[in-house]
Formats: sequence, structure tokens, C-alpha cells
Amino acid sequence: MAKLTEGQRAERAAKRRFREALEAEDRAIRERERDARWEREDTRLTWEEVQQGISCRGCGKTIMDGLGEFPPRMHETPEQTAAREADEAAYRERHSGCKAHRWSVQGSRTIHCGWCCPPPPFNPAKAAELAQLIRNLSRHPALEHEYVTWRLSLTCGHVADKRARQSNHTYSSSTLDCAECGAVRGIVDKMQLPRSGVAVRH
Repeated sequence: MAKLTEGQRAERAAKRRFREALEAEDRAIRERERDARWEREDTRLTWEEVQQGISCRGCGKTIMDGLGEFPPRMHETPEQTAAREADEAAYRERHSGCKAHRWSVQGSRTIHCGWCCPPPPFNPAKAAELAQLIRNLSRHPALEHEYVTWRLSLTCGHVADKRARQSNHTYSSSTLDCAECGAVRGIVDKMQLPRSGVAVRH
């Protein structure tokens, strides 16, 4: 098989980045459609409803079953192994076409689907702690010299410049709302623009 030239390798890499950006774009669109459906259908539970034992409105199963988590597989009893495998088989049957992550809460064995089942809200006490942490951080904003600009090439062909902390070694998001298209787009290329003006691809 002939060895690829440098130009051919670069072309393949560019096609791969574009394909991955399209996949990220599709995921973001799907997740936004899911969130809009949850809001429209009032699928989310409040913290009080979770505490009251009201079942998930997505799948009808409990959020906190009180059974405790399964032990590590190497320490499972035969009965626990059979129960876990039965739960996983039932989950796969119910959610085979969802193409989403799964979640459960601490102390519970019930598995929920990231497409069908909205995750429970934060404990209000934890939410308050997080809000206070964010307020404390906001009192110490980053200085101008701590920011760099990223030039982002999108799947639609448009380019956007976004600022981020210099400590971030790459632009973390894989999608961006394109101001020109008015839609979420995948990020194909990320070029860091240092103050020297020399672009660095990531």
C-alpha cells in the first residue's frame, strides 16, 4: 500500500475534524430538542417531589429506591449479579433506541435514561453553596492579560472569535451558537491567537 503524502494526511485529518464537528452539532441539536420537550411536557421533578418519592415522569420508575448501590462486581453475591443483569437487560429493552447516557442517584439502583428522564435538581443546600462560590469568584475577575482569543471555524463555513482564559489549553466547547446562522454549529478548527498575532492550531 502506497504511503500517504503529507498533503493526503492533512486532507484526511481535515475530513475527520469536519465529521466530528458535525457529530457534535447533531448531539447539541438533539439535546436542545430534548430539553425543550422536557420543558413543554413538564417532565422535570422539583426537589420536593423527589423527596416525596414521586416517580420519574420520563420512565415512571422511582428516583430513590432505597436499595443502596450494587457492590463492586467482584464482591457481588450470585443473587446481586442476577438482579443487576436483569435490571440492565430491562433497561436496554426500554431504551435501545435512545442513544443516550444513563444515570442514577447515590444510594439507588434504579437506572434512568439521559434521553427520556430529566436528572433530579440539585439539593437546594448544595445549590446555595455553589451560588456562593460563583459569587466569590466573580469578585475576583480575570485581568485582561489573562485572556486569549480563539478563532473558531464552524461547520457552516463561518468564523467566530471567542475569548477565554489563557490557562485553558484549548477551547473546551465542541459547538457554538453561530451569530450569522442563528443556529448551533460544530467547531471544526480552533486557532489560538496570541497577542503576537501568530495563530496556533489546536
